[in-house]
Amino acid sequence: MPVEHPLTLVSYCAAKPIRAYVEPCRVGSRLTENALFLMTAHYIPVPLEATYREAWEGVPERWRRVIMA
Repeated sequence: MPVEHPLTLVSYCAAKPIRAYVEPCRVGSRLTENALFLMTAHYIPVPLEATYREAWEGVPERWRRVIMA
């Protein structure tokens, strides 16, 4: 994995053989859309960045300060 991207986002497909779709990332980078496999041949795209941002909007300001400290 690239040194500048030490973290990973991974989607797994439980087919035979098991497949992993790996996306290197780093703190501060935008999260990519990843696959959520419902069946071995069918998946839905999961908008990770949009989901994260929407969830963050619901965090009370008090807890945002604690998290960001």
